[in-house]
Amino acid sequence: MEFLLYLGYGLFSTNAESDVIIRNYYYTIIGEYWDKERKYLDENYTTISFPFDEISTESFENHFTWSFDELMGYLETWSATQHYIQKNNSNPLDIIREELKISWEKNDKKVTFPLLFRIGKLK
Repeated sequence: MEFLLYLGYGLFSTNAESDVIIRNYYYTIIGEYWDKERKYLDENYTTISFPFDEISTESFENHFTWSFDELMGYLETWSATQHYIQKNNSNPLDIIREELKISWEKNDKKVTFPLLFRIGKLK
């Protein structure tokens, strides 16, 4: 029997205060710089054509505890961050860096990534 698996991870969450800053960054500051295919992750892969016998799965998450430098390093890897830098010759993280650092330092520094799965049997 053959199977097909789509696997990815969605936008992470953390403490409520930092989430507001990060979501503003994600959607407003760099929103227009995401590749068009990013929408599939934002839609949890539910809009991708999937002509297979889908197998339902439970949901999974990855949990981490990050330093501020690890958080910023991760945000720096985002393709939209890099596209913004290339187009504007400035780093968009500079817009949120100080506010996010204050928020991060006074909260628990926990990060949760939703894992996205679609599994199906080939017909």
